[in-house]
Amino acid sequence: MKKILSYVLILSAVLATTACGWHLRGQQSISGVDSVHVSSGDSGTAFAQELKYHLKRQGVELKANAPEARYSVVVLKQKSERRVASVGASARATEYLLVETVEFLVLDPAGQQLLPATTLRAERSLDFDENQVIGKNDEAALIQTELRNDLVRQLSRRLQHLNPAAAAADNEG
Repeated sequence: MKKILSYVLILSAVLATTACGWHLRGQQSISGVDSVHVSSGDSGTAFAQELKYHLKRQGVELKANAPEARYSVVVLKQKSERRVASVGASARATEYLLVETVEFLVLDPAGQQLLPATTLRAERSLDFDENQVIGKNDEAALIQTELRNDLVRQLSRRLQHLNPAAAAADNEG
């Protein structure tokens, strides 16, 4: 009887999560975006590299020249910050706020602005323990990578919504 009850509970949990529309965050497809040119003041920035990698994984062709691409993403500024969020009784940092920001604009093949200069921001806190400095620094680096990935997904959604047909199909589904 207990075994049947546990199966019923598991089945109802699965049905409840699928019925509400919940799903794991995975790869999102970028419909309507076939080719992109990515330029940055320093093309080796971590954000530009993450963006190129993400676009390639989504099947978007990266073009070397802006006039050949449907969209040209110009990364104007990228900034990584680490600020003290709280201090303990000994006046030492106990929590940091990690912030990633990127400013970009999107151009068409003729060089006309499709999306004016836009700033995206992502942030997360990091509890700090001075007895685990190396581990916490590694954790901070991992969080900064996750924040950049979040910004890449935000920018990808902006690109997708520049194409009215793709945006309409995305809103219907």
